[in-house]
Amino acid sequence: MKLKTILLIGGLTVGVAGLVAGGVFTLTRHRTPPRAVEIGALATPVTTDPTTTDDPIVAAVLLGTVYPTVAQLGTITADESGYAVRLRADTRVTADQVTRGLTLSHTSGSPGVKAALANIDQVATVDAHTVHIKLTRPDSGLPAALSGAAGAVTVPEAGQYRIDGFTPGRSLTLTRLRGTGPASVHWHFYGDAESLRTDLAGGRLDLVAPAIDIKLPDGTRQVGGLSGPPIVAAINPSHRGDQKLANAVKAAADAVPAALTRPVSGAKAPLMLRTTNQPDVVAAAQAVRRELAAAGIAAMVFASPPDQWRQLVDAGSYDLAVGTGIAGDTVGNIRYALIVTDRLAGEPRLDSKGALDLSTVHPR
Repeated sequence: MKLKTILLIGGLTVGVAGLVAGGVFTLTRHRTPPRAVEIGALATPVTTDPTTTDDPIVAAVLLGTVYPTVAQLGTITADESGYAVRLRADTRVTADQVTRGLTLSHTSGSPGVKAALANIDQVATVDAHTVHIKLTRPDSGLPAALSGAAGAVTVPEAGQYRIDGFTPGRSLTLTRLRGTGPASVHWHFYGDAESLRTDLAGGRLDLVAPAIDIKLPDGTRQVGGLSGPPIVAAINPSHRGDQKLANAVKAAADAVPAALTRPVSGAKAPLMLRTTNQPDVVAAAQAVRRELAAAGIAAMVFASPPDQWRQLVDAGSYDLAVGTGIAGDTVGNIRYALIVTDRLAGEPRLDSKGALDLSTVHPR
């Protein structure tokens, strides 16, 4: 069989019949349409394509709901040259669409997406349900990467929900196509925690996901034990021996600190805390800064665009860093929680990638 190969370069109305006084007539009863679920998030996404941005909130909102990932669409098995992806028979995405999607992500994706796909050499469509991925070198982490933004297949109406409205940085409306979950979902994005809390306290939100360091108004509860998008904290190797510093960051990150053995040399206050300028990451950094202050350690937060932040971190220009995908001396994940009002039933939850599982969200 000829392979198609791509080289990778870089309301409801119900009628009820009844009999009354010997006559037949129809009673029409109007059932109230299910209301939309209102969700707030401390973020300002400017795109709905999770392959072109490393903004974790975009992945959290869209992956697995609007856009499926390669790992969700079928099985991935290793062979002598790479991986074979066998799509399920009921998948609403073709092998050609997967091939084109991986190609576009490799050449035009975000820095994080392109890095995750860096070891791919060729993608070949074998048949309608099979894709072969040839590697330049072994990459045991690729199947896991294909379960995230790097493996997103941005085919309209392939997922459980479709996008029915998007105002960059402000709001997003999702409408269910199939499966379970709310019929419609309105996401509201906020650039500051106080505005989000005001709307939550005013009854305009049902859920805040994920939420960092927001005071709970009356009538809300917090669902804990959730690790959201992979926002992590790291300590510059020059400060490895400062156990007090490590413990303070550990308290904010709620994770076991890395082994710190070397003594501090030339530590200065205030410390330079580098963060990306996404509001949710900045909020996480501010949580770390407050823990440091409580421990008597002064720090200042410096926010930069993701690409500039990455350059600064890679150059070692930081004492502490808070962001996504930090390699090396990470202290641990910043913990997330969901804030839920009494207008929702059940216990909403996030999946392992930090995406809100909409099938667990039920309006009362």
